[in-house]
Amino acid sequence: MSDLIQGENATFYVAIMDGSTPLSVGVSGTTIDIYHFNGGFINDVSSGAMTQQNSPFNNIWYYNYNIPNNADVTTYNIVYNSLFSGNVIQATETFNVLPAASVFPTPIGGGTISVSGSVIDASGTGIVGASVVVTSGNNTYGAASTSVSGLFTVMLNAGQYLFSYFANGYFPNSSLQSIPSGTTWNIGPIVLQLDNQGAITISDTFVYQTPELQIIPLPNLKVTLTPQDSITGDPPAAVAYTDMSGTWVMNANAGLYVLAVQGEYWNPTTSKNDRYNYTYNIEVNPVWSGTGISGTSSPFNFQYLDTSKYNYIG
Repeated sequence: MSDLIQGENATFYVAIMDGSTPLSVGVSGTTIDIYHFNGGFINDVSSGAMTQQNSPFNNIWYYNYNIPNNADVTTYNIVYNSLFSGNVIQATETFNVLPAASVFPTPIGGGTISVSGSVIDASGTGIVGASVVVTSGNNTYGAASTSVSGLFTVMLNAGQYLFSYFANGYFPNSSLQSIPSGTTWNIGPIVLQLDNQGAITISDTFVYQTPELQIIPLPNLKVTLTPQDSITGDPPAAVAYTDMSGTWVMNANAGLYVLAVQGEYWNPTTSKNDRYNYTYNIEVNPVWSGTGISGTSSPFNFQYLDTSKYNYIG
């Protein structure tokens, strides 16, 4: 059972398996139902259509759900339904919704103002897939990815926040924004400058393998690349976030780096959110096809797939 927060964007995963064998072909109609009780039965999601992951994770389906800011603080039930060769497959799990104030005990709180903006390049073209992270002090209050037009929206309350922007192939940027009271606010376009210094594209995919050999992608992990000879205070060479399949992509020059990976992931073995916080020494080289970080020696059953142009060196 996991603990989620009022106003949180949650992603629920289900893997279709026959024992330890993943099933993808012949599976259809995978849906999700979410319900809870508060003086009676309340149906939060009815037969929500789930999205199938791309190969090699196409036995995994996911559903994005925004927990309302005023959601009841109680236990919620999930029922997954699917069809395989005409037979109904069903699985269940539960999660708790906690009040936002119990996690973010600051005067800013909640999230009732729709704050929108855009991330563009120097020519004014929107950057698709840019990451936007909203913080205040040590707390994170929102995160979003830009649309095909470079647009994003986060829900906040009135207050002062630091907006940080990251996109593959661009230098990161940040802006301090004061959000006034109201219902909507636009912070205007943010320009990211193209990073022409990173001549080599590197990538990887992070997943978690359960003891039952179920493969779980790890989205929304922050990946930071720092030269090994950098000193405290130097900016990173590149920053990226893993997508829904657990894949990240960034540009870098040839050399020795520290690769830091941080974030939370849902651990189906322990039925809770676990923290991922690891650093690796890597070497980037344009002539390699890439062996990456070995899945056999990776910690806690983590696997690293589809590496390109870098080698793990300890």
